[in-house]
Amino acid sequence: MKYKVLFDISKAADDKTKLNKNIESVARFINMHVLNGVKLENIEIAVVLHGKATRDGLNHKAYQKRYSNNNPTLDLIHQLRAKGVSFYQCGQSAYFQGGLRQ
Repeated sequence: MKYKVLFDISKAADDKTKLNKNIESVARFINMHVLNGVKLENIEIAVVLHGKATRDGLNHKAYQKRYSNNNPTLDLIHQLRAKGVSFYQCGQSAYFQGGLRQ
């Protein structure tokens, strides 16, 4: 069986120095399925960042410029991408949030 899953994430952590728990749920989803016998290559996941969650897609430089610290979720995003997870950022949300496309 192959799984194709979309996570539509619009909420960010209230504290800009904390990991986005909604993105962490993607890792838990993967772990839960792999631990129960689903092969990683049979899990295809796309994550779309909307609203305030668009900030979690920023690189450290852009995040630091806006919030004075590194993006606490970026390392997790890199780990998930290494596992084949695709990330997309809503263009309208990025524009609305002040051009968070960097």
